[in-house]
Amino acid sequence: MEQIIQPCVTIIIKIVETMKPKKTINLSFGCGVGICPVWIRKDKPQISNDNLVIRWIIIFTLLSYTMINSTIAQNVANSDSRELVYGESWGKESQANLAAFSAWVNNSLKSGENRTSAEGVVLAKQRRAILSELIKSDPAQAIAVAVPRNIREQLPADVVEQLETMVSGIGDFTVFGTIPRTGGPAVESIQKFVQLNGHTYRAYVYGRRLGETTKHGIPMHGVVIDDAIALHENGLRTLADGETTDPTGPVVDLRTLAEKAAVALPPVRAEMGGTIYGFATPEQMQAAEVRIEAAEAGLGPNPSQTAVSLLQVKPFTPPTPKPNNQPSAWTTGSKNVLIIRVDFSDLSGIPEGGQDTQAYVQNLADTQVSPYYAQSSYGQTALINTVTPRLYRMPQTADYYATNGANSQLVADAETAAAPDYTAANYDRIIVLFSDLSGFANSKITYGGLGDIGGPNVRCNGEFDFRVIAHELGHTYGLYHANLWQVTDGNPISPAGTDQATNAALGFTDNYGDPYDTMGANRNNDQRTDFNPNKKNILGWVTDAQVQTVTTSGTYRISRFDNATGTGTLALKIAKDSVHNYWISIRRKFTDNASMQNGAYIVWAKNQNDVTDLLDMNTPGTNVQDAALNVGEYFTDTAANIAILPLDNGGSAPNEYMDVEVDMGPLTSPIWVDFTYGGSTKLGTFANPYTTTADGVYHVSTGGTVYFKGPASSPAGIKIYKPMKLQASGGVVTIGHGQF
Repeated sequence: MEQIIQPCVTIIIKIVETMKPKKTINLSFGCGVGICPVWIRKDKPQISNDNLVIRWIIIFTLLSYTMINSTIAQNVANSDSRELVYGESWGKESQANLAAFSAWVNNSLKSGENRTSAEGVVLAKQRRAILSELIKSDPAQAIAVAVPRNIREQLPADVVEQLETMVSGIGDFTVFGTIPRTGGPAVESIQKFVQLNGHTYRAYVYGRRLGETTKHGIPMHGVVIDDAIALHENGLRTLADGETTDPTGPVVDLRTLAEKAAVALPPVRAEMGGTIYGFATPEQMQAAEVRIEAAEAGLGPNPSQTAVSLLQVKPFTPPTPKPNNQPSAWTTGSKNVLIIRVDFSDLSGIPEGGQDTQAYVQNLADTQVSPYYAQSSYGQTALINTVTPRLYRMPQTADYYATNGANSQLVADAETAAAPDYTAANYDRIIVLFSDLSGFANSKITYGGLGDIGGPNVRCNGEFDFRVIAHELGHTYGLYHANLWQVTDGNPISPAGTDQATNAALGFTDNYGDPYDTMGANRNNDQRTDFNPNKKNILGWVTDAQVQTVTTSGTYRISRFDNATGTGTLALKIAKDSVHNYWISIRRKFTDNASMQNGAYIVWAKNQNDVTDLLDMNTPGTNVQDAALNVGEYFTDTAANIAILPLDNGGSAPNEYMDVEVDMGPLTSPIWVDFTYGGSTKLGTFANPYTTTADGVYHVSTGGTVYFKGPASSPAGIKIYKPMKLQASGGVVTIGHGQF
């Protein structure tokens, strides 16, 4: 488009310059965001017919420019393009201490009165305490109530000292995932940090960053109090109206010559990494933001392109969408794993009381962990393990690392200590193995293992076994935890919140609570665990084609996923709401668990990379060992108009399958059923002994009415799995041994 517009604009300017009379020609045209004026100054009473060519050139140029912005607007229309603006809720706060401070500021600036520093400092301190907690509980709201920059600049210095700090730069976003020690204390399951401008902040996130994995060298900005940051989800920050910038700072105008000539308006400005960038339109800036986010979307730590380089590519159109969850170099292929064993001056010797010798660690890694990843990935990844024969002495004491929670330094120091023998850059994953540090007073390292989510590093706090290492390596591949949706009211899908009568929690995610998934706690160190199909789909090991997205009622067949082949449809995916999906699959490795051996394994998963929640379909809140939905058992989500009925199992190990009936749409009553005996004992619509005039007997809401009509009697036995009223019409219908 630029090659078309720029010559046209040049021609316009040249022709108009030849016009001797002076007159202002004022034109208006649609630019995708409203009506944008263009002024071409030349004194001319009118554009005569002799200059008709000028008209067409101008029209062509402006239409071309409009097409560019219309195309960009269309490309970003399907994304959530609304940017959270710093201070957008300023003066509209609902919390008393926040509102009191903004009222004091606004009244002071408006009237010029009551601007005593003492009063402002008191209110600012009260606000600071509230905002500090808000950063942790609701980071988006913390950004929304931030003091606008143009207001901040007018406040006394001692008041400003109590305010939040706005930071921006290019830095690292690190996500840690932990697993508790066997018999050890509870640990924080996920920790997120930002390294920016020489500082490390504990990060609290919202939006797309909730599922983002570790990323190096990305643009970030946010609101800081002490060592905590409410991190904005965007890489670019739109400058506020009236915001002043450092006149000596770097400025890059990204508009083309054609855009500068065609639009007599200032550029749309955004800041990234301390540089101010100018765009021709808001749509172009949003397209650039989409590019930046797409470059960060992979599971590995490095974006596909740097944000700065992405801003140099014209035109500003969003990238072509790629298929979701494709195999990547980070999750497939051979991975060289270096296991560095270390000790300390105040905790010397082989870790775990002498157990974690080179031979022991090498054998466990080669005979348990590596085979697991080969099978779980269906042969798409392999681990090649190297265990250091010697112990490397760390430069700091064990007490230092423990009391400071120096997890990143642990890895860096271990790599440095081993550098004479091993080059860390030659390995895809680094595991640092050390003795248990949880016994030190005020220790912050009490986990069993801690790994980078989407990064290369694992820390093993003494407990080198299958449950810890397979779990933490899962983090490095990019996975979050496998949880249990815990309930207190007997409803397996009870919503999050509190019962108003008892004040008890209704439903909540129980960290590590899925005992069948490797990303759960796996407290029994059971090698039969496996990543569920949602997690394998995120890694690209289960393709999108192997996940049946169900949108209509019908009977669907799913194949076992926890084997070495992974063929066929491995899961059903049903949208519950705008956030959650049901994932239905079958596990068959737990041969001593009748429920999991015969039933359907069902989890909730979100639309982005995040934790999954196992649903206990039999004794919710009591016993997760019978969590599977058994054949012939009917589950209904009335709010989402979803009904699930496992019909039958088939196949033989290791290639078992299950047929599942899914009913979609409003669960209504009554429904007429034409009863026809077909001599089959199967249930549901897959091989049903009756036909239906509507959606089926299983589509009736709990307590609803089914009206049977048909022959006078039938020897068929029909199982009704919900309480409902049966009424014969047009003849007596025999169901089992009873007549109705």
